[in-house]
Amino acid sequence: MSARGWLSRLLPWARVMRGQPGGPRIIMVPRTIAGVRVDHDTAFKSSVVWACVRVVSETLAMLPWEIYARTANDEREKIGGSPIRALLSVQPNPETTAFHFRRTLMAHALTWGNGYAEIELDGGGRPQALWTLEPDRVVPRRDESGALVYEIWSGSGQKTILPANRVLHVPGLGFDGVTGYSVISYAAQSIGLALAADIFGTSFFASGGALCYVFTHPGTLNPEAHKNLEASLNAKISGAKSLTWLVTEEGMKAEVLGAPLKDAKLPDVRQQQIADICRWFRVPPHKVADLSRATFSNIEHQSIDFVIDGVMPWAVLLEQEVNRKLLGPGVRDRLFSKINLNALLRGDTAARSAFYTAMLDRGVFSINQVLRLEDMNGIGPDGDKRMVPRNMTTLAKLGEDPIPPSPPREGVGSGGATDDPDLLDLRGKLAAAKPNSAANGGMTHG
Repeated sequence: MSARGWLSRLLPWARVMRGQPGGPRIIMVPRTIAGVRVDHDTAFKSSVVWACVRVVSETLAMLPWEIYARTANDEREKIGGSPIRALLSVQPNPETTAFHFRRTLMAHALTWGNGYAEIELDGGGRPQALWTLEPDRVVPRRDESGALVYEIWSGSGQKTILPANRVLHVPGLGFDGVTGYSVISYAAQSIGLALAADIFGTSFFASGGALCYVFTHPGTLNPEAHKNLEASLNAKISGAKSLTWLVTEEGMKAEVLGAPLKDAKLPDVRQQQIADICRWFRVPPHKVADLSRATFSNIEHQSIDFVIDGVMPWAVLLEQEVNRKLLGPGVRDRLFSKINLNALLRGDTAARSAFYTAMLDRGVFSINQVLRLEDMNGIGPDGDKRMVPRNMTTLAKLGEDPIPPSPPREGVGSGGATDDPDLLDLRGKLAAAKPNSAANGGMTHG
């Protein structure tokens, strides 16, 4: 058995870390008040912790991540063939996909408080691969000059020091501005209570639905008889059996000790721990399949709140770290990365229709832009034109004086000569109609 295995067996209260100098490193894992020890492995035995980490990490892993360039008129243009985009959205290294890489990186950040990835450079100093680093093997520190470096320990105990620009670091909430706090360590009491409630419920059903059985024998049993009787009773009443008959002998009496399960309020405790653990990860309960407080009228808004409060802060952190470490200082002022959250904020069909109509009427969107947001192809160059209503004007023009009428052209309405044949024909018709107008009291009939 390996040294790590022996230490785990001898010291079950400790977490054995890997790759530290002189062999494994022992980290104290104190027992919670509920009696359960919580570390970064046992915490995932809570279904709420598992669901919270999955929903946040997988949401960020599935979103489009593009590279854009700022144009001269302060607009942006997508760069489809960027090698950085290939690392972020296609394949960061030869062994994994972009979805798997991002999900793992975010899972580390959500639980350990820090997600790390090594930036592999090519001969020209350009990023060519991203490799996930296990957070229990990475130690950020300052070197002799005060610069930030990262110590990476291998499984064999070898140490590698990388400068800060060679490590993609996604920290959570922290104190020193470099590393983040471990959410699992700080939420250990909440997670421990949830695990203890699960263990209690399992033990209750395993004991046949009673907290404790007491059998009273009227006589005195020798050790051998006591042992045989205890073994037969345990075999008879233990286990999740729907119906069990128990026959006592020699006047024995059976009694069940302990409060009824409903008085222990186990369902209430388990329900409360769902919201409590979700609070640590900023995940609404309905995202972990708890619909006790969700309705058809508010679940859409709760989902939008999850994007704004639970996903967007991580997205901004990822974008800024990539801009800083992968794009480089030479192009950082004109290139930037962007995670597209529009798909999560679409809402239902009626809400999207109203939004698109308003944007089209104001000339904010073109038809092709709306089609692209709906993952549809454009209709050609005509779809890039933006339209506005003709009766719209500016506030400044509303206060201007009306424009005076233009003076008549020479020979029009002034009795002068004109060469326009249409006007000459019109004058002839008017002159012919004048006697009829006078004869009919000045009125004309068409």
